[in-house]
Order: sequence, then structure tokens, then C-alpha cells
Amino acid sequence: MAGSALAEPVQRTNVRPTVQVAMEFIEVPSGEVTRLLSVERLGRDGEKLRSELQMLIEQGKAAQTESMLVSSVSGQEATSESALEVISPVEWEPPGLPGTFLPGPTHRDPKPDPLLPYPPVPTAFSTRAQGNTLKFESSVGKDSRRVNLILSPEIVFDAGTGRWPLRKGDPPLVEPYFYSLRTHSSITCSDGVPSLLGILTPMTKAGTTSREQKLLVIVTADIVSLGVPLK
Repeated sequence: MAGSALAEPVQRTNVRPTVQVAMEFIEVPSGEVTRLLSVERLGRDGEKLRSELQMLIEQGKAAQTESMLVSSVSGQEATSESALEVISPVEWEPPGLPGTFLPGPTHRDPKPDPLLPYPPVPTAFSTRAQGNTLKFESSVGKDSRRVNLILSPEIVFDAGTGRWPLRKGDPPLVEPYFYSLRTHSSITCSDGVPSLLGILTPMTKAGTTSREQKLLVIVTADIVSLGVPLK
């Protein structure tokens, strides 16, 4: 990332600066996380922490699993999303027995067959974004060296489906499972300097939370020289 907390601030007297926010999700073994944060105390030094993580990536001991980047004028909200919109039922009509299938008032209803019930019928649906989303709002400090951020990065994975049994002989209800990695926070960053936003627990191949891996969430905010005239 370009920029540094020690670099000369860009003079902006008649423009509103643009802030470029980059998010990185880096998967690291739990033992390495303990060494970096508890032993070497790098949680307070984002630049050195990011350098150490890059060394682990090059050695094959860590992996950058996701990255997001979006730019916005200071003081404005911004959203970046790359996701599959998954529609799934959330409310169901319970199973029932067949009624009449013949038109007209003179026909008698057929005798209900208890082995052939109507299956549960979805009556309401919801949409869930499966992918990554970054929402943030920024403001540049008066010294043009710091950026105040309110941000919400999120990654949602497909975690399979759940089957909910009903009465014997009835088809089960099937609904999707999702695994979410989500952070909502406010933070002040130095221009161009990486900061540790949080630590999350990734999902295993079995769809459970991992006990051996952690996901370090790194945010870097750059104040770029582009801008629009202030009114």
C-alpha cells in the first residue's frame, strides 16, 4: 500500500479527499497468531504485523483467503458486494390431506389417502447474499494523516443444507445453512498504514468452526489525491 504515517500530508484546501479502503482476510495457524500477538505484541504495530504475515504467506504457512477494496469521497458511505443471491423459504404451510379434485357440486370428494399428504408448502421467502460485502463510512482528519472509519466487512459461505423431519412418511423441510464471518467496528487509521481490525474463526471443510486456524482481518485506508470541488 502506498503512503505512510510519516509522509507529508497532501494539501487539500478546495477538494474533498477520496479514501480507498482495502480489506484483507489472512488465514494463519493459531500457534502463529499467539506468537505474533502475545509474544511479539504486534497487534499494536500494524505495519510490522502485515510484513510478518507476508513472510508467512510466502513460506506457505498462511494464506490470503479474501480481499476487498472500494473508494469513496470522505464523509460518504460506500458499499462493495460480490455475492450470489440465495433465495430460501422461511415460513411453511403445514402438510395436509388431499381434498376434492373434481369440479361441480354434484361430485363427492375422494376418500383422503393418509399415505399421500400434501407436502409442506413455502409461504414466505428471504434472500441472503452468499459472498463478500464491505460497507464503510470514512472521514479524514484535519491533519490529513488519519482516517476515521465505521466499517462492516462480511463474508458468507455456503455451509450445506439442513433437513427437518416431520411426521413419518412426510417429506422433510430442507433449508440452507450459511457460515458468516462478520465484523462491525469503528477505527482510526494512519494514512496508508495497515491496522488489525479483528480476528475471526474460519470454517472447516466439515462446516464447523476451526480450532487450528484463525483469520486475521487487516484494514488499510489510503487518502488518495483525487477529489471533487467543495461547495
